[in-house]
Amino acid sequence: MADSQNTIALRAEIAQVEKKLKALQAAGKGLGSVKNEIKETYEGGDVADLYGNKYDEMKDDESKAIKGFKSKFDDKKSAMMDKIHSQERVLAYKLNSLNTQLRFSEIWDAITNK
Repeated sequence: MADSQNTIALRAEIAQVEKKLKALQAAGKGLGSVKNEIKETYEGGDVADLYGNKYDEMKDDESKAIKGFKSKFDDKKSAMMDKIHSQERVLAYKLNSLNTQLRFSEIWDAITNK
């Protein structure tokens, strides 16, 4: 049984959509595994050497800055994850539609090639 041009084209398009979907899933998995950890500890010296109001202010400023950067990072990460999931859903629907079209095309090929 020979496949029609439509069937061949649908199979090729399905392969492309599957490839895009796998790439998006890998990107989502990679982005999801990124940790947002910044150490807030003093390294390279004795913490006991750092005392006084000025150092307390610097520590507080640094903590605020780190929290701000963490919040911005988390917001961006969340927005990107939402976009990735949205595109995954779009591609999944498209793949479902293409698979349905392919089944009808294969049935048509079977009918016309008898």
